[in-house]
Amino acid sequence: MNILLFGGNSQRNKDWIHEVGKLLEPEFDKCVVHDYEHWDGKGEFIDFDLELSRLPDEVAELGDYVVFAKSVGSVLSLKAISQGILKPIKCVFVGLPIKLAEEDNIPLDELLKDNKTPTLIMQNTTDPVASYKKVKSYIEESKLDNYTLLELEGDTHSYDDFKIMKSQIESFVS
Repeated sequence: MNILLFGGNSQRNKDWIHEVGKLLEPEFDKCVVHDYEHWDGKGEFIDFDLELSRLPDEVAELGDYVVFAKSVGSVLSLKAISQGILKPIKCVFVGLPIKLAEEDNIPLDELLKDNKTPTLIMQNTTDPVASYKKVKSYIEESKLDNYTLLELEGDTHSYDDFKIMKSQIESFVS
């Protein structure tokens, strides 16, 4: 099995997602990190349409794969799944960005409903982009049964406890 990884929006996420990739690489046959165009100085925010257009070539040879995504990467993943571009066997999201989706008029609730893939969401207790409680309520109100939620201790939008993430991913994917 393979894994496709998506970082968060900001440039600092580039190093972070590559570090996660190195951590998970031994657990998968192939590990592919999707680098966003804007990380190379081509804007401050992800261009969803551009990134969606780049994905078919990236997944063409992956076979069975899992998606791991942080924050805006989870939104990109959900958009790609909704459009049939991505067809992962499982997804793992960290830091689901409900606040960002609301501010940018992204229909996150519809995207979550369109996703029928078994999905683990790891969310910090008081993540400023969406607390664990808010994500739990969001999922429960939408009556989504393919989502498993895991609360991580934390009050930031950073997800740096790689040991816990790796353990949870291995358990969820196996």
